[in-house]
Formats: sequence, structure tokens, C-alpha cells
Amino acid sequence: MAEHSNLVSIATQLWKKVFNETPYSSFGMMDAIAKHLGLSYKDILSNPKKLAGFYPKLFPKMNLCFLTWSSDIKTGRCTSFALQVARLLEEAHPDMFSFEYYDTGGHRVALCAKTKIMINSSSKIGAEVIAESEKWNYGDGTWEYVDGKWIYETTTKNGKKKAFPISREMAIGRCFREVAKKAFLILLFRSASVESDSKEPGQIGFCGMVKWNVNSKRIELTPDMQRRRNKMFISFSLQGTEQTLAECVRNMEAFIEDYGNPQQWKFDDTDQIYEAFWKGAVESWGHPIWIPLKAL
Repeated sequence: MAEHSNLVSIATQLWKKVFNETPYSSFGMMDAIAKHLGLSYKDILSNPKKLAGFYPKLFPKMNLCFLTWSSDIKTGRCTSFALQVARLLEEAHPDMFSFEYYDTGGHRVALCAKTKIMINSSSKIGAEVIAESEKWNYGDGTWEYVDGKWIYETTTKNGKKKAFPISREMAIGRCFREVAKKAFLILLFRSASVESDSKEPGQIGFCGMVKWNVNSKRIELTPDMQRRRNKMFISFSLQGTEQTLAECVRNMEAFIEDYGNPQQWKFDDTDQIYEAFWKGAVESWGHPIWIPLKAL
């Protein structure tokens, strides 16, 4: 087996590759859920509560969708990222990597049983390593190696809760369920330094954010995630006109160029799904109006 430091470098390079090529996005997942529920984009925007009836286990046909999300490079959230990087590492180096998947409470990660390397989309350095000899505080809980297995333990109001390994399909199924339950329609552009051994803070992170606020009938645009209170808005209203629509289209294109990533925007048909929701919003709420940057 290769030196452990080399394995960490290999994992980090692939971690950064996927991080740079794909956005954090629920657009594609929402599109898949809508199709399986028989809902149009207009249906979702008019009444997002219709998504609450989506439970993966009630839709056997979603199994194929889950397999696709866990085996192909697709847009998604933390789960898709962890599954995709882990799969690519296992395929490229089958003797070196063997990953298990954990739900740490609304956030999924992949942990290699052989190397103790963790794939976590929230990492600031890329691939991370957990030592067996010590507990490792992470998020609201603690990782601990017990009897040959990693356990993630959190303390809740009902007592201690332990997370054990789950299947790839269960991991992505839980992520789909969260997207449906909370009607998440969000995209975060992201970037990472391509230097494989770079561990400097600030070289891995998120850029601009596009978030649909269905209840407020608007799109919220955040240029800088370090200053999240500063936002621009595209508000759909019956007071909107063809002229205000054209202004919004121009400004949205500029936002993607200035604060986003055009390649990530087009990845996995994200831009086309956005356009379909945009059309549904115009039909449901009226033409959009641009609201310049302001601090909330």
C-alpha cells in the first residue's frame, strides 16, 4: 500500500477536483422529486407543501435514481459529494480505499475503514484523517473508534444518539427526503485551490449563492458568503413588466459571471432547471423586479 501521506494527497486532489467541477445544488434533486411525484415546477412554486408527501421508501422507482446519484457525477448536496468522491477513489485505487457512510445529523460524510480518511464537503483542507487513538470533536458530536468501528455520537434533549454506518442508497435517500421536506431550492458556487498539498485557510470555500424563497416569491442572491446579510433580490410581482424582466435576466447573468462559476452553472443541466422554475414563477407570480444589493 502506498504511504499514508500519499493516500491523503490523492484523496485531497480528487476531493478538490469534484469540489471545483460541481456546485452545491438541490436543483437536480428537486427536479427528480418533482418528476416522481408528477408535479410541475409551477405546482411546487404554488404549493411547496405538496413535496412533503415524498418518502423515498414509498417510491420504489427512486431506487434507480438513488443509484444514479451515488454512481455518477451529479449536482447535489453534502451526500452526493461524499458518495461521488468516495466512489472515484475506490474505483481508481480498489486496494487502498473502502468507504462507509454516516449521517451526522442532516449532514452525510464518507469514512474509509482502511485509511481513516474522511470525505466531508464542509472540510476546509480537503480530505481529513481521523486517528483511532483519540476522540475527534466534529460539529455537534464526537467521533470515536470502538471495537473496530467508527461511531459518531451526539447529545440531544432525549439523550445520547449514536450514528453507525449506513448504505449509499440510504444516505442519498435521506438527503432527498430533506430536500423535499424543506423545499430546498438552492445553489452555492464553490472553489478550491488546485495545489494538492495546500492546507491554507481560505483556499477552499463557497462563492455566491442563489436561493429561491418560495414563500416570499423571490430569488435571493448572496454575492459573498462571508457577508451573508448583503443580498440582491429578484422579486416576482404583478407590478413587473417585460422591461423589468429583461433587467433581471441581465443582472442574473452578471451575478453568475462576477460571483459564481459559469461552468458550474451549466453542470448537470442546472441552468435549464433554473430556467424551468423561472418560467413557472412568471406564470404563477408575475414578472420579476430587480432589487439592488442591500444589508438585511
